[in-house]
Amino acid sequence: MSKNWVAGNGGVAAAGAVEYRTLFALSYAMSIRIVLVGTTHPGNIGAVARAMKNMGLSDLRLVQPKYFPHEDATARASGASDILERAVVTNTLAEALSDCVYVAGASARSRTINWPCMGPRDCAERLIRESANGTVACVFGPEKTGLHNDDLDLCHTLLTIPTDPGFSSLNLAMAVQVITYELRVASMLDEGPVFDVEAPPASSEEMEHFYEHLENVLRDIRFLDPDNPRHLMRRMRRKGDFPSLSRSMVDLNRLNDDDPAVCADKVAAIILRDYALTNEAEFFAVATETFFEQPDAMAKRHQELFGVLKDYYRVDPRDWRETRAAAAGGAPEDSK
Repeated sequence: MSKNWVAGNGGVAAAGAVEYRTLFALSYAMSIRIVLVGTTHPGNIGAVARAMKNMGLSDLRLVQPKYFPHEDATARASGASDILERAVVTNTLAEALSDCVYVAGASARSRTINWPCMGPRDCAERLIRESANGTVACVFGPEKTGLHNDDLDLCHTLLTIPTDPGFSSLNLAMAVQVITYELRVASMLDEGPVFDVEAPPASSEEMEHFYEHLENVLRDIRFLDPDNPRHLMRRMRRKGDFPSLSRSMVDLNRLNDDDPAVCADKVAAIILRDYALTNEAEFFAVATETFFEQPDAMAKRHQELFGVLKDYYRVDPRDWRETRAAAAGGAPEDSK
């Protein structure tokens, strides 16, 4: 084997490695989004842009910034003005996250509701893995108040940076720099996607449709407290890993069939076969939803499980339909 041949092939390999790194860098930069909500000081926006560019990120979204564009932002960007020029301003956080498949919300405040919580390193690794399936985001709130609970409802996990309890306040750009550094490190340790290609995770917009549908169903069956429905819904968002529902699960909410019995049968079959087996908590959550939404189909396909849930909740949802039908002077739908 000649020295020139080895050198030549080494050159090809090196060129391939460079090309791969270039493509990976582009993918990394395009799939990770930084979102700032209600930023009051334009200089902080510029400093965040600089922190992002330091770590190879470029997708910046601004939700109702107080001042933008602004000369202070450009000055503090220190060469990262291209990030500011491409920044997208939105009216709502939901708009900024509509196409995201996984979202982390940065917060230093303790919450009354037990949100899932990660430190910067674990969160960065999770975000990098999820980015194989679509856009992911880190969200940062206003400098003085941080993110509100309504903002965190759109996030899959809380992200907290461990600091000295005696002085825990971090400048916004400092917090972003910590997270973007961990993202950069985690990108070098990427282990690939956590979801199958056939069942990619639902986007933030799709998940909001899911939660809207779920809340309407729980209202209809009077499961929610009518005086404070949002309280329980917020807790349900935090149970297990609801936000990682696959698109196939979200699509179930759009099932439409001329024959209600056929539609119900499809729902019961798909739900209890697919997503419910993720873990014990998800099985209970999905089985409960199926129990209340599709009691006839569940009783038909999973008689023993239906009996267990009926004993647990001390109610048979099939009786409600019969009661309503009797009050209306008609027969239950399934008996027609």
